[in-house]
Amino acid sequence: MREIIPLNTDWKYVEGFEQAFIEKDFDDSGFVKVDLPHANKEIPYNYFDEKMYQFVSCYRKEFEVPVLSGGRRVLLDFEGVMAYAKVYVNSKYAGEHKGGYTPFSFDITDLVEENKPNLLTVMVDSTERRDIPPFGYVIDYLTYGGIYREVSLRIVDGVYIDNAHIRTGAVLKDRKSIAAYVYCINTTGIEHRAKMSLVLKDGDQIVAETTLEAAIGKSSEEVLNIELDGIENIDLWDIDSPKLYDAEIRLESDEFSDTFATRIGFREAVSKEDGFYLNGRKVKLRGLNRHQSYPYVGYAMPKRVQRKDADILKNELGLNIVRTSHYPQSRHFIDRCDELGLLVLEEIPGWQHIGDDE
Repeated sequence: MREIIPLNTDWKYVEGFEQAFIEKDFDDSGFVKVDLPHANKEIPYNYFDEKMYQFVSCYRKEFEVPVLSGGRRVLLDFEGVMAYAKVYVNSKYAGEHKGGYTPFSFDITDLVEENKPNLLTVMVDSTERRDIPPFGYVIDYLTYGGIYREVSLRIVDGVYIDNAHIRTGAVLKDRKSIAAYVYCINTTGIEHRAKMSLVLKDGDQIVAETTLEAAIGKSSEEVLNIELDGIENIDLWDIDSPKLYDAEIRLESDEFSDTFATRIGFREAVSKEDGFYLNGRKVKLRGLNRHQSYPYVGYAMPKRVQRKDADILKNELGLNIVRTSHYPQSRHFIDRCDELGLLVLEEIPGWQHIGDDE
């Protein structure tokens, strides 16, 4: 089974970067101790020069991994770094990522030592680079810098579920459906047969489930499909009654096992010439745009405050929709919107914004 190990505390940070910083024996006693989420520069409340946070910085952290028996793998997951990150583990290059708003992962199994201190070093470039959207001197908002979202280790078996896309169907009918596209990673280099299950739960109660035999090829990536039909007695997700269910995808064999879990709701959202319809009912939308920035620390706010923003929008301002302008925002904020019955309008990369009235 997968194991998640948070890596959000006891980092060391310095403004600037030198190649010597990636070495395990480098003396980092002059670095500042910080926790994540972290802003690379504390900024004034009022006017300031945006060049204040546009520089290269360095983060270092020691961590341990358990014994990796049975071909288990270690994945290093970042939820957001602004704007370009280059990652080293035990002085060796692990990978890099461009883009400050999307999560990314590296398989660091071959770089770590079991039950020993390991060194994680991250070079963070927070400058506005022309090769990283949305820069190009045409944006109308600030981007800030730092490792501003959470970081964790994910320990998995040699075959595991990397992600899943789950879609609901026939939501306005008595018998509803779910289709799941399951993205599997096979690091073993051999073919496998496994049992894959899709389980829909309401708390501890199983609402519906299905199981099939899955063939997993020896190629590194495989997309599997599983469907659950004829689901009855489902409450719809609505603005005033945001019912959510737990969906679990389980992959099991004698050699490996993994479970991917998420929360879903059943709803139909349709825009027509005469307005917006939710579950067949016309709804007047009242909403605002939301940026993810905060006073003093820019983008760097933890789960509690991200969720509080959704509470304010729904309960204090009386809104029923929020537009995430103009980028993927914290999963903690989106999850809370789902729980509260707050619709989320997420902009799709590549769409051209015409105007607030169109």
